[in-house]
Amino acid sequence: MKIANFDRLAIGVLLLLIGAYSFAAPSPSDYHLLKRITLGGGEGDQEYFDYITVDVAARRVRFTVS
Repeated sequence: MKIANFDRLAIGVLLLLIGAYSFAAPSPSDYHLLKRITLGGGEGDQEYFDYITVDVAARRVRFTVS
């Protein structure tokens, strides 16, 4: 039984899409959100800055508001 050219093309495209999806899927991560903190604006017209640092050893993200 011969496979038609269109069938070969359809199978090839399907395999290509499956391969692309497997590479594009996000890898599982052990990081998760512990707490969400909302920060209001500064007093009056003042602005404030957030300094975000990453502690790789402790696997935490820390922030400082000044």
